[in-house]
Amino acid sequence: MTGDSAILIGLLAREKQNFAVHRRLAQKMNEIWHERSALEYRECKGDHFDVLFMHRSL
Repeated sequence: MTGDSAILIGLLAREKQNFAVHRRLAQKMNEIWHERSALEYRECKGDHFDVLFMHRSL
């Protein structure tokens, strides 16, 4: 990773019935991050996330 690189990880809790709304938000965020030179943007869906595992997977 160079000095100009950054990794941003965020978790957003949401209710299952609002998945369609969240999906539209995720698509918009994907566009915004790529406009700002992001190399990658990921959205994950699950009931339980191991934050330490997510950190190690980077």
